[in-house]
Order: sequence, then C-alpha cells, then structure tokens
Amino acid sequence: MKSPQQTLPLAAAAAVQLLLPLLSLIYSVAVHIFLSSFNERSLFRFHHWNPIITRAVFFCFCATFSSFSSSASRGHDDDDYDGRVQSNAAILSTQLAYIATIIIAMLSMRLILQTRQIEINGPPPPVSAKRDKVIFISGANSGIGLETTRLLYHQYNATVILACRSRARAIEAIQSIDPSWKECRHTNNNNSSGAIPLVKIFLEEMKMPLHVLINNAG
Repeated sequence: MKSPQQTLPLAAAAAVQLLLPLLSLIYSVAVHIFLSSFNERSLFRFHHWNPIITRAVFFCFCATFSSFSSSASRGHDDDDYDGRVQSNAAILSTQLAYIATIIIAMLSMRLILQTRQIEINGPPPPVSAKRDKVIFISGANSGIGLETTRLLYHQYNATVILACRSRARAIEAIQSIDPSWKECRHTNNNNSSGAIPLVKIFLEEMKMPLHVLINNAG
C-alpha cells in the first residue's frame, strides 16, 4: 500500500496531466471563437480547426495515459508481490509518472504559447521579408502608427519613413522609439492633398525605393 505522502504527489501529477492539456484546448477554442466574432476568420472553415483538433488529440492521449498510469499504480498495490519488488516497482512507477508530467506540462505550455503567437500575433514573416525594406507609414507619431513603427524598427530592422503633421511631432516619435537617435533625413511638404502624392514627392527627394506603404492616417 502507498502512504498518503506517496498518493498525494501522484494525484497532483495526474491532475496536471489532465488540466494543462485541457487548458491548451480550451484556450485554442476560445481564441478561434473570439477571432470569428470579429470576422477575422470563418467559424466553420475546416483548416481553422486544425490547431483545435491537434490539441484535442493531445488531450485525449494525455487522458488515456493518465488513466493507464493510475491503473498500473493501483495494480502494484493489489498484486501479491514480495515487499522489496513491490517497493521498487512503486518507485519506478512514481518516477515515470513525474517525468511524464513534466513532459506533458512543457508540451501543453508550448501549445498555449504557439496559439498566442500564431493565432493572435500572427506568423512571423519569412526572413527575406525582413531585410533591406523601406516602409512608409502615415500618422506614425501616435497610436497604432507609432507602435507599428516601433515594431518594424526594433524587430525587423526596417528603414521606416514617418509621415507626421510636423517635424516636432516626428522628432518626438523617433526619440520615443530610439532614445539614442541624433539625426535623420527629413523633408517638409504641406501642399500634398493625400498620402500617395506625399509618398511620391518624398521618395523622389530622398531617392529611395518603397516596398511597403501603410496608410494609417487614411
């Protein structure tokens, strides 16, 4: 018979083996429903359910393993083994249960983080999309434009052109993105009737290519 000191950790391990995979499944379903409610994707399109199916299969496997592990543990108690053999089998069973619990916990957390990264943050762009790109962002001194500029500058090392209402606002935005900034190339043009003419004028003056236009200011 196992003592309460042995039974309690095994019960906790069995709970982890079930709860963490279940949490990864519930999180994936909740994210899918959330994105569907904002029309970011179709609720019933099959390929959007692939991550959910993967997590459901993983949960079923963990539930089966947990049930089998518990049955094997009870079997060692019920069999009429020699005391030493029974003790060794119980120790081995306990160690295997702990190792399996750690592996299941790591895989579950990996699936949860993967759901966050892919479903919410979006998949990372290919390496070729990060190199030597010139990106023009209008309304880049505040709000979404500023945060987009910050992400592109720090994470993707892109050359970002900020279109702002004034040079003072542009300088303030640049300093908030990179405090070590000292100077940059700039041009003043207040006669443009929209973002597209402004882009053309700026690129002609700076003699730079353009790979991406983010018309944040409309």
